[in-house]
Amino acid sequence: MTAGRCCGPTLGWVVWLTIALAGTAASPSRAQEAGGSTGAALAGGALGLSSGALLGTMGSIPPCWQTTAGVHCVRWSTGIGATVGLTSGVLIGAADVDRIEQAATSAAIGFGVGVVAGLVLKPIAQRFGWQDVLATGLMGGAIGSAPLGAVVGLGCGTVVGAMLWGTVDGVTLPDAVGVGIVGMSLGALAEWVVAAIDAQNRGNANPELRVMLPFAVSF
Repeated sequence: MTAGRCCGPTLGWVVWLTIALAGTAASPSRAQEAGGSTGAALAGGALGLSSGALLGTMGSIPPCWQTTAGVHCVRWSTGIGATVGLTSGVLIGAADVDRIEQAATSAAIGFGVGVVAGLVLKPIAQRFGWQDVLATGLMGGAIGSAPLGAVVGLGCGTVVGAMLWGTVDGVTLPDAVGVGIVGMSLGALAEWVVAAIDAQNRGNANPELRVMLPFAVSF
């Protein structure tokens, strides 16, 4: 496995993820605030950037390698995913500190699960080195940053892939699995977008309008 050599995770994503986690952990007291903060927006942007780029990479590899565009297709998809994640993360952090802290915690858990999975695969899979263990951890962190969307997307993609595998000539089992991976990545990115829209709507919601009209009546 050579995920790190082509278009997969590099040390840069480790730096971005570390910045995001450090930024959210630096001000735990802000989790109690109703709104967002500049620090949370920066941390959210870093986490969204890394997660979106990785999700874009994972989701684009199965379909892109079926085209002549190949690596260029993956790079474009990675850039689109990074842009979506960066924008969504900044908007979420600017409106809701707590959501970014939750996403960072979930990403950290996903990273740990991914590293464990990589360590299990290392002695079994051929040419699976430490770089691949790190890549597996980063992918787990990206999925963990938006777990609900990833699960829903994976489920939908798996159903579609299974239907194509059983009904369309030329569609193999790896192709069906690839459709599931695409669905998982799109679902996770969609969760970032939905969370950003929801956070902005909550932040911009008009408070209940109350009009006080003091008056006195005398005889």
